Amino acid sequence: MKKIFIVIFLIIISFSSLVYAQQTSKVKLTDIELGGESYLVENYDGFTAKYNNLNRPVVGLALSGGGARAMVNFGVIKALEEERIPFDFITGTSMGAIVSTMYGSGLNTEQMLEVVTTTSFGRLVEPGIGGSGSLLDTKKLNLFLEEIAPNKKLENFKTPAALLSFELGEGKKYITTTGRISEVIQSSYSIPIYFPIETRNDRYFMDAGILEATPAKAASVLGADFVIATTSFPKENYETFNSASASINRFLNIMQDNYSQQIIRNYADFVIDIDVDEYTFMDFNQVSKLVKHGYQSTKNIIPNLKKELEKRNIRSYNYLERERTNIQDTLNDLRNNRFIVEGSERSLFLNYGRDQSYFDQELIVPFEDNFQTGIEFKKDNLSFDLKGDDFFNEGYEARFELKKLTKRTDLLFAYANDYQPETKDDYRFEIKYFADHFQTSLGYGQQNNEEYYLLSNSFSKTGDLFDFETENDFIYNIDRSEPKILSSNIIHFDLGSKWNLETSIVYNNTNLLDSLIIYRGQSLSDQTEFQATLDFKYNHQFIDPIYLGGFFQTTDIGAYLFVDYYENGENSGETAGIGLNSQLYLLGLRPIALDLYFAYDFEKEDDRVGLELGYEF
Repeated sequence: MKKIFIVIFLIIISFSSLVYAQQTSKVKLTDIELGGESYLVENYDGFTAKYNNLNRPVVGLALSGGGARAMVNFGVIKALEEERIPFDFITGTSMGAIVSTMYGSGLNTEQMLEVVTTTSFGRLVEPGIGGSGSLLDTKKLNLFLEEIAPNKKLENFKTPAALLSFELGEGKKYITTTGRISEVIQSSYSIPIYFPIETRNDRYFMDAGILEATPAKAASVLGADFVIATTSFPKENYETFNSASASINRFLNIMQDNYSQQIIRNYADFVIDIDVDEYTFMDFNQVSKLVKHGYQSTKNIIPNLKKELEKRNIRSYNYLERERTNIQDTLNDLRNNRFIVEGSERSLFLNYGRDQSYFDQELIVPFEDNFQTGIEFKKDNLSFDLKGDDFFNEGYEARFELKKLTKRTDLLFAYANDYQPETKDDYRFEIKYFADHFQTSLGYGQQNNEEYYLLSNSFSKTGDLFDFETENDFIYNIDRSEPKILSSNIIHFDLGSKWNLETSIVYNNTNLLDSLIIYRGQSLSDQTEFQATLDFKYNHQFIDPIYLGGFFQTTDIGAYLFVDYYENGENSGETAGIGLNSQLYLLGLRPIALDLYFAYDFEKEDDRVGLELGYEF
């Protein structure tokens, strides 16, 4: 009996400890009033303790939001660091919060700039309609920011960073200073319809940009004696308001500008005002230009900033050089579609124009006037896809993938059925290996009623004058006892700021794997042996971007001249023409390819007009 009482006593003690641990793990909130409004601040004493014992005034850096325009903040930080301008903590709103998180976590400045200028933000978001209740789902983006961060929790940051959001329940501004990046960053850029609203601890958060687009007041709440604030807002001049989107945008911009200007006048000691009139909040394809613009704009005002700091006896600061973090594996995983977001997910998808078979190479995806519909199931690193051409009327394909079998290997099985009783079903089994700029695979399969062994590899090389990419499938046809190859190659030459030259080459002697048809003249056989294209592109913007309904933006509008050639046995032909191409972006992140060209086929002595539209939803 005594033993039973001891056991019960130990259980009660354990349960009480668990409850106490859960209670003490709750974030301590401090309600601070400033200028007639309240801020809910997480761990206020712990956050301010990191800099409140300085022998000089505390400097806070307040980074503005503004979508893609706020990418200028990356350049601002680089310039301030180079000029040894001190800041003891950072506050950020919306995109400014993302910048604050990347730098505050301890990421090397050069690596930070490398990530934002070379990473496609479109790879970090997914269509969210029907799942997250918003146009875009951002779980992958949030996890990516945590994966590349040297310190994963805000409370452990190298440079203290506070994220400003708006808490809907109490109707107050909220300053986040604790928690894992992937679990808290969403609160600062949650925008209804566009991005999901964040929920945690029974609270609901959204972007505070309308009320405080530059968080200078939040920096003052956190004890800054001198606030350096950035702005990245356009000075828009509307002439007509005859559409719903133009009217709403104008109204919101007026509200944001009124609130922001009041806060900046009252709480910012120095303003780095960056002219972003040439850009929109969707210009994520202009990141490199925005970073350089923010850098140069900050460099230009450094003398004035130093004078203001000297008046307050704030001296220059020698920044310690940050170590480079090993983030290459994460970047490679993202590039190779191996970045894993844990959890279960299922989604429907619709492809047109840029659809391709699971048996095709991935380097070149030619246009095909065909719809594909399907469904995808994911569970951690497992995925299963099922899709059909023309709504499953012409056959179907299935693919099973096990990603991250090891750090660098994946397993893939693909299967296809075209409903034709006289042909055998196609299938392929592959083991893929991934390196930094190279991947290879070994496999076994059957296509066109013939079996084969497969050795596949792809490689890319970026140089100062040209970029080179290649993908090669070496097969050994078991039935014919002969080796064959399908090879695709792209070489891109940079001829200056306005012109570039691009050539694509496809060679196929397998008589088994399908050629990727890039010839823009007459229709060719799927087994065409040789094709080559040469495009002379004018890439200087000569048409302003076009905006549709506040969600879409047509940009990267360019013109090109081209010459194509093919050879198949005794047959050969040439075609030449002129074209226009563009990208239609959903919120600047999910591109839809548009291509319109006129071609003349010299062999057929006939002309052709091509309109190509490629998208995946």
